[in-house]
Amino acid sequence: MKPIFRLTAIVALLLISVAVQAQRRNSRYNEYIKQYAPLAVEQMREHRIPASITLAQGLLESGAGQSTLARKSNNHFGIKCGSNWRGRSVRHDDDARNECFRAYRNPKDSYEDHSLFLKRGARYAFLFKLKITDYRGWARGLKKAGYATDPSYANRLITIIEDYDLYKYDTRGLSNREARNLEKAEELQRSGVQVVYGVKGLKTHAKICLVVRREQGMLRRYCHFGTGNYNETTAKIYTDISYLTCDDQLGADASQFFNSVTGRTKLMRFRKLYPSPVLMKARLIELIEGEAERARQGEPARISAKMNSLQDVEIIDALYRAADAGVDIELNVRGICCLKTGPRPNGKVIRVVSIVDRYLEHARIFFFHHGGNHQLFIASADWMTRNLDKRVELMVPVTNGKLARRLKSILDACFRDNVQACNILPDGTSEHVVRKKGQKAFRLQQYLTKEARRLAKDKERERQQMLEPHTPH
Repeated sequence: MKPIFRLTAIVALLLISVAVQAQRRNSRYNEYIKQYAPLAVEQMREHRIPASITLAQGLLESGAGQSTLARKSNNHFGIKCGSNWRGRSVRHDDDARNECFRAYRNPKDSYEDHSLFLKRGARYAFLFKLKITDYRGWARGLKKAGYATDPSYANRLITIIEDYDLYKYDTRGLSNREARNLEKAEELQRSGVQVVYGVKGLKTHAKICLVVRREQGMLRRYCHFGTGNYNETTAKIYTDISYLTCDDQLGADASQFFNSVTGRTKLMRFRKLYPSPVLMKARLIELIEGEAERARQGEPARISAKMNSLQDVEIIDALYRAADAGVDIELNVRGICCLKTGPRPNGKVIRVVSIVDRYLEHARIFFFHHGGNHQLFIASADWMTRNLDKRVELMVPVTNGKLARRLKSILDACFRDNVQACNILPDGTSEHVVRKKGQKAFRLQQYLTKEARRLAKDKERERQQMLEPHTPH
């Protein structure tokens, strides 16, 4: 038993020794990061080199600031003199004996020279075309360009970055929103999630979520479509529409949409969804022209829509033609409106109102009378060229009778507001809607808030009336 005991004791001592060494190493690394992260971020903002790469290189090349070059010459990146170096130098054994290395007055000068070394070197030029958050691309690119001879150099940099969460410093030069998005994307990727950063050449602006479950041996799709971003901050201050459905055709379209934006299929064949830039504008113009044709036939024709901005020339021209044909048109446009209001040649007036209140009006809702077979849609897109032709957006039909009526009531309420609403005048200015004598005040957002509270109370009351049978354990 004694040999086994001795062996166990030796192994235990070795493990303790390794743990102590790791702890010391981690401590040195953490101290180095704390001290030099501000310098790395400063260099990133000035020269567009990821702070994570600068820090990882500094840690690796200087032994967390403990190398002879770092301690005695403030050279944290192992940069050799080169033929164009005119500053102070020191001799040090590296790939060969007695090689010439640059010496600096302080670490800050070393960090600055490291940035300039990469920025001025022609062989590193391709790296600056990468995203500031693509630390893996930078690490592999540095190895490819010949920064170091160690074949595992790139992997060592990546390991340091990920072990010490250095990638978080790469977002310090971005806006809060960009930084937050990228941090979340990195977190998702580290958890094994595939993250696709949009579509090349187009901004992805659609708001869609698809959950596929296996239930009772069959696949079932749960789809969420919205007019607002999946953002906890804007959700508190924007008015938006959310639509949750198990509709089979919408589910199939949602799958097709995700296949399209990930490059697996073309953005073409859909049953119910109308994505831009390929289908949405054509469908909108078709619906507008359909109302115009019904008006010419003497049938009821009406268009009602809510959006942030109206600018697209083709849409505006179609609306003018519809009004001239006799279509009743009411638009709720919060921001930019390039459509000219006022009487048309036939006396018809396209009414445009804008509502600015406590919450930012952000929902997009479109209604077409369609011969009594009402067509209602929600969308992520405004009626702007950038949305319809230059972005990936979604327009979603709402066909469920109860939900469609609810959506129509919200849209109608926009044109009842006589407290915060303004009419857009033909010259582009606006004036507050004037209440008629004896007319009750109606404030859209106040009405919707009361409705939301009423519905929440009804749900709670319904929940309290549900009796759940007790099952003994």
